[in-house]
Amino acid sequence: MTTAQAANLGVGRMSLHRLVGAGVFLHTAQGVYVPRDDSTREGRHAAVTRAILDADPWSVASHHSALVLHGINLYGVPFDQVQVADPRCSSRSHRSLHRHVLRDGDPVVTIGEHRAIGLPLALCQTASRWGMVAGLVSMDHALRLGEVAKDDLQSVIDSGRLRRGIRAARRAAALADGRAESPGESRLRAIVHGGSFDYDLQANVGGPGSGYVADLLIDGRVVLEFDGELKYDGPEGRKAIVAEKRREDWIRSRGYGFMRVMWPELDYPATVQRVLHGHVLATRAARAA
Repeated sequence: MTTAQAANLGVGRMSLHRLVGAGVFLHTAQGVYVPRDDSTREGRHAAVTRAILDADPWSVASHHSALVLHGINLYGVPFDQVQVADPRCSSRSHRSLHRHVLRDGDPVVTIGEHRAIGLPLALCQTASRWGMVAGLVSMDHALRLGEVAKDDLQSVIDSGRLRRGIRAARRAAALADGRAESPGESRLRAIVHGGSFDYDLQANVGGPGSGYVADLLIDGRVVLEFDGELKYDGPEGRKAIVAEKRREDWIRSRGYGFMRVMWPELDYPATVQRVLHGHVLATRAARAA
């Protein structure tokens, strides 16, 4: 809620400060309070965005603040700063709020009770401002959900609506692929794409039943997997580990190289590329022997 909404309920500023001190609310932006038990960064950002829009009917959510309302995965964006577009002012930035110019013709949609920039433009805005990888993670997810098509992204890039970062947006749109199943896979593909080997996504390498599918198949013979570890949590975790071990053993037994990358390792792309290079060379040598 906003300070004004609290006042309408008879809750003054001192009471709000006490609720913040007691851990009930977080004071996250200019006069905006959200429940502390909304534990995800995305959830908190969405709550603050909605509260700011409630207090200002002129503004619409933009960039990644629009994406979170659209239900799209985010990565590499400032969760503590809400992005809005406003037709009344020039662009100006505050620590917790950035107001951009809402220009004539910018597509605006309504999500629930709140207005936001249309999804294709918001995706390209995010890539242009926060970089290719941030844009790629969100574009992959939107394509996977079937909410946009690649032609929609290219139309935005060709429209001239992006005033900065158009190269990053163009690279993200060209690389975007709805077959990616997680933000980690999107980040890993961005790393691989910067290397020198051919690759394919979600490649079936054979095996029992309908076969085993690799996140990425490098050089036709190295299976590259992203492992987010979450699938090993809970009571079914041990069964998942056993099944994954059988899968890996089968793949290796057919002469494929196998490399697994964890989320923290994605922060070191040069290291991932170097280790992958070694796997590819070793597999090529084994095939030539």
